[in-house]
Amino acid sequence: MVLSLVTRRLEVLGYLTITASDGEEGVRIFRERLNEIDLVLLDFAMPKMNGVEAFEELIRIKPEVKVILSSGYTEDAVMQSFPGQRPAGVLHKPYKMEDLETQLERLLGTDG
Repeated sequence: MVLSLVTRRLEVLGYLTITASDGEEGVRIFRERLNEIDLVLLDFAMPKMNGVEAFEELIRIKPEVKVILSSGYTEDAVMQSFPGQRPAGVLHKPYKMEDLETQLERLLGTDG
């Protein structure tokens, strides 16, 4: 339900979206469509491959990938899970769509 809501909101803002149902599928899609993807929004707790594992795979594939991680944990707690390279942004759940929009504008330099 959250995935559908966020996807609709991003599309209303003018972003093209590609969704995945779990971490493994997300990494597979990223690998296949690498040149089409400017930013990845991950959840910290996903089936099959959690956000930390998925993030590590994504940066192996493309070290400069921009990732926003969504989590119910505090930003400090989330960042402790990343001893090396870290996500470009963290959204604390439940987050407002305006917070997501702000992160996207900051990282992509666009309004959609």
